[in-house]
Amino acid sequence: FHRYDGAGHGFWYYDRPAYRPEQAMDSWGKTLAFFGENLS
Repeated sequence: FHRYDGAGHGFWYYDRPAYRPEQAMDSWGKTLAFFGENLS
């Protein structure tokens, strides 16, 4: 579990005021790494 300060619900959605591009990109990398380590 990882929490990003200042990034609330919907921080991945680029068309909303809550969008946080740096946190979204970092979390996507962490998600893909997790999948690679645990689903392969």
